[in-house]
Amino acid sequence: MGYPPYIIASNQLLADIAKSNPKNIEELSQLKGMGKRKIKDYGEEILLILENFYDVLKPL
Repeated sequence: MGYPPYIIASNQLLADIAKSNPKNIEELSQLKGMGKRKIKDYGEEILLILENFYDVLKPL
């Protein structure tokens, strides 16, 4: 999209997402900095990234 990363999500928001590991849009929307627009534009993609990341970490 051509936006600097900090416009999409601050370092603090990224840390909060990593710490809380939200499982759905409702949980993601509870994080400070995840407004309605960010949820609409990026929410599903963020959840998919988290799901894929944690799938990789599962033991075989």
